[in-house]
Amino acid sequence: MTTKEEVSAEIERMITLSPQDNKGQFIIGDEMQAHAADFAEQIITVESPTINYVPQELDARVAAATLIALKDIQVRDYVMGLMTPDNKIVASRLQWLTDVAPDDYMLTPTTLLALTYYENSDTNKAMEVLAPALEKKYPLAALLNRVFATGWPVAAFQSMRKELHPKVTAGIFGENNDRNK
Repeated sequence: MTTKEEVSAEIERMITLSPQDNKGQFIIGDEMQAHAADFAEQIITVESPTINYVPQELDARVAAATLIALKDIQVRDYVMGLMTPDNKIVASRLQWLTDVAPDDYMLTPTTLLALTYYENSDTNKAMEVLAPALEKKYPLAALLNRVFATGWPVAAFQSMRKELHPKVTAGIFGENNDRNK
């Protein structure tokens, strides 16, 4: 079983190779951002990832690469746009990432995991899962907290995500990409 310590060591090893800035952001539209988005999509949303270098079982290296990718706001928002409430793989992968993420990398998977509970109409669990990210004042967590607390309809939030997704996708992959069709 993968541990936080193993993932942390892999992040430390990999982060020096990443072109991200000190806040974890890629240059918008950079080829590496597109690769990171592809990688995160495969790991989080696909039952059997097709990326050649992904081992059959998820491990510390895969967790570290995914967490580094998710540090980028555009990659995070891209993955958020791919999520659907009926995809159980998403929730299980986000739970796994939350469990193995070092403290400074747990905000994104935790927040996205909370969103999966909200979209499955379990607001109490969503609030519980969101709590650590709220404590750290993660901006997306604050937004979701307001959404959850006001009882905003799930369908309205899903509609907003679907409307935003093509814009995020175009920013990462370029205006003339096939991903929005």
